[in-house]
Amino acid sequence: MPPGVHKRPFYYFHCPSCGLKSSYARPVGRGWRNPLFWCEACGKYSRQKRLWLVSSLWGVTAGLIATTIWFGPFYSLYFEEPTALRLAAPLAGLAVALAVWPIFGRLFLRYERDPDGHT
Repeated sequence: MPPGVHKRPFYYFHCPSCGLKSSYARPVGRGWRNPLFWCEACGKYSRQKRLWLVSSLWGVTAGLIATTIWFGPFYSLYFEEPTALRLAAPLAGLAVALAVWPIFGRLFLRYERDPDGHT
């Protein structure tokens, strides 16, 4: 394994070179905004396609999920109950958004070969 590569669970990966499909990715370096990934089957590098579009779609999707949870089943807890119970609505929204992430990733995360031939 090259230096700086680590495992990112729940991040769908499909290698454009060898076709490996995995429920986790191996990004190079730290940070969530890093678009360079390494394939453990063929050893080649790939980049995430349209990173800005995926980030924007995830922001809208997570926001809609959180809003639906806050103003749906937790509306009375959030606006009419004591302050201590108000924490339940954002936590429930976050939990549902994180549970939806693997499905979202499988639908929208796409990869292309690294044009620079990262070494």
